[in-house]
Amino acid sequence: MVEAFRIGLIVFVAVLLTAGFGVLLPLRVRRRRAAGQTFSEWAARHGWQFDMAPLAPWTARLPGRNPAGLGATLTGELGGHQVTVADYCYPTSTWNGEIVHTTTHRCVVVVVLLERPYPPVAVVDVAALSQPGSGMFSDSPVTTGHRDFDRRFRVTAVDTNYARLLVGPQLIAAHLEGVVPRWSLAGHELLTYQTGRLGDPDAIPDLVAPVLHLASLIERRAH
Repeated sequence: MVEAFRIGLIVFVAVLLTAGFGVLLPLRVRRRRAAGQTFSEWAARHGWQFDMAPLAPWTARLPGRNPAGLGATLTGELGGHQVTVADYCYPTSTWNGEIVHTTTHRCVVVVVLLERPYPPVAVVDVAALSQPGSGMFSDSPVTTGHRDFDRRFRVTAVDTNYARLLVGPQLIAAHLEGVVPRWSLAGHELLTYQTGRLGDPDAIPDLVAPVLHLASLIERRAH
């Protein structure tokens, strides 16, 4: 009798879970479609291009390095540059000795195309170094000689001397003042990211503005 009750309870719970997933899955699909329609309509009004889950090689420069991590992606022109803004996610897993816990991390990515190509250089805050994929272009940081900056940020590059020339006083000051984000640059693509999700597309100009300022500092320094 007890065994029959246990079996019946297990079956009942399984039915409830199946029903719950049956409700939640269509709800998630509807929300994703609604968000995609919002971004698509915004892109059409502003002359931008909308893509859902495209592939892009620059995901290798993001935490997690997840090539399938892009979601809603918008590309257009702002401030004289081609700009891409995208949702991105990557999973991490932990093992507590009994079960694997998987956490999905979400970021908003901004990519700005610069006029000329550059050797690979990256500047990240020290806290970001614990994220997988954030070590960037070298295991050995490039020191700038600015004590406060070198304590709070890490510069990595393929060409150490070029990195020291590029990350000059104005760029160092902008980082210390918090007016520009962490970034990596390879070829024409200047890439930044921040934790969160892409919400109201009307906020894209404000989201991109610090990256365009960063682009101007880099291009001014390189000339």
